[in-house]
Amino acid sequence: MRTKPRERTNRTVGLLLTAGILLAPQALPAQEQQPAWPQYQHDAARSGYTPTGPKPPFKEAWSFDFLEQKSKIHPVVQAIVYQGKVFVPSRNGRIFAVDAVTGKLVWKKEGIGPALHSVGCADDKVFCGSLDGHVYALNAADGTPVWKTFANVRGFCVAPCLAEGRIFLGCRNGTFFCLDQKTGKILWQRDTGNFIYHTAAFADGRVFVGNEQLAALCLDAQSGEILWKKTGMVGMTFMNGCAFIDRGKAIFRTWSAAKATLLRIDKAALDAAVNRGEWFPFPEAQERRILANLKEKEIEYREMYAYDDVTGEEPYVLPHSNGSSVDGPSFGVCSDGRGNWITYLTVEGWRGHPNLIFARINPDTGRMKDVIWTPDCKLPNSDEANAFSVGGDILFCSEQEEGEAGIFTAFDLKAVKRIPIPILSRFYSWDFEYNHQPLCNPIAISGNRFYKVTNHALHCWVGSGQ
Repeated sequence: MRTKPRERTNRTVGLLLTAGILLAPQALPAQEQQPAWPQYQHDAARSGYTPTGPKPPFKEAWSFDFLEQKSKIHPVVQAIVYQGKVFVPSRNGRIFAVDAVTGKLVWKKEGIGPALHSVGCADDKVFCGSLDGHVYALNAADGTPVWKTFANVRGFCVAPCLAEGRIFLGCRNGTFFCLDQKTGKILWQRDTGNFIYHTAAFADGRVFVGNEQLAALCLDAQSGEILWKKTGMVGMTFMNGCAFIDRGKAIFRTWSAAKATLLRIDKAALDAAVNRGEWFPFPEAQERRILANLKEKEIEYREMYAYDDVTGEEPYVLPHSNGSSVDGPSFGVCSDGRGNWITYLTVEGWRGHPNLIFARINPDTGRMKDVIWTPDCKLPNSDEANAFSVGGDILFCSEQEEGEAGIFTAFDLKAVKRIPIPILSRFYSWDFEYNHQPLCNPIAISGNRFYKVTNHALHCWVGSGQ
């Protein structure tokens, strides 16, 4: 007997509820074309860059509160934008799909196991590695399950790396997995020798990941063969970090409490350059001081390494300062889309304690080119969780300090000026009850909008579009 239209609808809803999916009633589709930010730091190489970005001034468009959904979000999760929706996984085993324009819930999938990092999207699917040991694939349109694969009981706490129809991610027991995106079949697995809390990157048929031996590894993406392995890096852990691949270099940064060589920069000269709309040339004497400490006192000062992505040889020592000591993402560099890398450096405290400034690096030589700072911006601390992304000409940065202190701001890299970000809704308080640092989570950029998870809520800002 043919099913009547209403019976068919009810049957479909019943099947979706059985699968643990809640479809929001009257969820509004996105009305504007949203460029994708489909995986952690935008792409498999973890560039942190997209050529299109919002035009200032900015305004907060909406926020979506996960606490109202009885869910909590881990401090390293980055919102993922794909097919007009924003995807965020939760600690208690849910994936949320929110309309990228309206902020309305489109669907919610339950029962996937705790997720401590971002999802990834490709081929109309959402992929997630979970602490329950499974890798999940859901339909991006409605959240229906496509497949799930059990990999290892120790589970995953990293974001998936998606490239060439495959999923690459490391397990907490030290095994690195490669799965087929269409079927979920495990294509190969490789024991790396120690725990993996580090998100992998991919470029030119090679996969890059760090393990808790503080070893940097390069694996062949087709076979899983270890092409090179570098040990002896300095630091405490790779936790919450990710590799960065660009211009033939693989950048690894450990999470440590290393010392920092404090830069001594003429603040008046720096202010004058910025007021003219110019980057300030990096003082060569200061770079020599940094490099001397990194080379002569590596165990005290060093935590970032650059390797040739084919040979594993180290072409140069990359000038840098110390990084995270607060739980959150540990970024080394990101791309500015103009052939430079962006990183942060510690400067002598102009306000009584060390602060950060942003610097551009020449990838070919590994040398610092110039720095940016604006007098009207409170500077981040030198030893906290710092995350940054670039959309078009705009650098977005967030930094978490202890207590309720922190920074969330933007810089125009072309005009060399700070752009304020208005904050209207619940955003900027350390939530002791839910153990969440509000400003750790990295920013995702999609066209004239940008998104940030903070304090267990998803926020969206929109530019003027001019």
